[in-house]
Amino acid sequence: MVDLFNSIESIINQIISPLNWVMLFLIIGGGIYLTIISKANPLMRIVSGFKLMLRKDPSSIGISRFQALSAVLAATVGLGNISGVSIAINQGGPGVLVWMWVTALIGASIKFFSASLAVNLRIKDENGDYLGGPMYYMSLGIKKWGRPLAIWFSIAGLVGVLPAFTANQLTQSYIDVLNPNEFLNLGNIGWKLIIGIVFTILTSFVIFGGLLFFIFSKVFYIHLPALLWGCLLYTSPSPRDR
Repeated sequence: MVDLFNSIESIINQIISPLNWVMLFLIIGGGIYLTIISKANPLMRIVSGFKLMLRKDPSSIGISRFQALSAVLAATVGLGNISGVSIAINQGGPGVLVWMWVTALIGASIKFFSASLAVNLRIKDENGDYLGGPMYYMSLGIKKWGRPLAIWFSIAGLVGVLPAFTANQLTQSYIDVLNPNEFLNLGNIGWKLIIGIVFTILTSFVIFGGLLFFIFSKVFYIHLPALLWGCLLYTSPSPRDR
């Protein structure tokens, strides 16, 4: 199984490796362009954004602004942010952090425009719920090439995220830490299969029903701040290291 994932990863790296510099210039260049034409408005409105997020929402439909933010951040803060940053610092040195901050500021402008388009160009399903995102605002906003670009974005997103690798890392972490074979010896493959089935069932409720997303957003509302503070305290240097 590990060899299969390694082979897939190697093939994907061979495909995207020539495009690394192209993507770098497009993302950085596009972010700088959007920052200039917006006069850095997304960055200047950060304080207003926090005030709006913490303001009481008069609507009782769905979840609050802070709960929505918590749900999104809970999906963002994970292996990539923790292990990815550590690997980058190990390979590139502490100076990597400066470029991370720069790209984060540029990325904020890109995210602002993306979120604005997603809100303005979206559709409703048969239940009256909104469906939005890059796939939809590409299809609705670009008449000729919108649908092919949306399909390409979806395929690229699947490869870029590729939950198979993340799920494999997560299940392997469970097995290494908990060592469930001591309680019931099913072998690593057996436990990975069981854990994978459980995650698949939970994910299907989120994707197709939306029920667990509503429940999880309530949990993340309390859990995420504690998680973030725990990461900061755990990674901060001790007095002995200073």
